[in-house]
Amino acid sequence: MSRGIVSSFNEINGTGFIVNDEVPGVIKFTYKDIKRQGYRMVYEGQQVIFDLHLSSRGPRALNIIPVETEYFR
Repeated sequence: MSRGIVSSFNEINGTGFIVNDEVPGVIKFTYKDIKRQGYRMVYEGQQVIFDLHLSSRGPRALNIIPVETEYFR
């Protein structure tokens, strides 16, 4: 599993991007990739753990688990 930080998340269309040290640029994800009960939401600046999938269409984050911190509770 990889670690990264959410650089952006659009609540309206449910898409976002993660940055980390393993992959140059950004890693795309959708709200369906967030593993959380109830409303699937992450916040800009929040740390996440995820499975990194590399394809011809670019890197993709799957099975995203938000890292809960005091700031994001």
